[in-house]
Amino acid sequence: MAIPGKKTVKGSCHCGIVTFTANVQIGEEGSIKANRCNCTFCQKLGTTNMHLDGGKSGFQLLSPASTDEIGQYAPKTKTLVRYFCRTCGSHVFMDGHFLVDGHRQDLFSVNLTTIDQPQEGVDLSLAKISYFDALNDNFEAGASDKPWPNGLV
Repeated sequence: MAIPGKKTVKGSCHCGIVTFTANVQIGEEGSIKANRCNCTFCQKLGTTNMHLDGGKSGFQLLSPASTDEIGQYAPKTKTLVRYFCRTCGSHVFMDGHFLVDGHRQDLFSVNLTTIDQPQEGVDLSLAKISYFDALNDNFEAGASDKPWPNGLV
């Protein structure tokens, strides 16, 4: 049984070269909140984004020593960098910002699928996923409890 509140969890890429800890919020029923969108990047990589309370300060890269040693990809916005393992290709986290209606939105998120399992107090099968329509820049519609058109479950 998970204890609600903040918990430091361990995560890694598939091959284990990229390792980290992240402070996440565990819900009453042991769930972690995350989101998926139907943008081409999230669709092609199948990422599920977990935004950290406190942003980047809730994340610690354990290995390698710096993000300079991790692959980086900044798709069309160029201000939102995706970090991935250069060996196995796992997308691990993203950092940066984007503009919504002219307002800057800072963003730091971890790919939920990189949280190590099994792990005491964390069961990814209990994750609560919200869905966003980024493919159509329809952010004002907010979150949905089911995928938007052309989005994955």
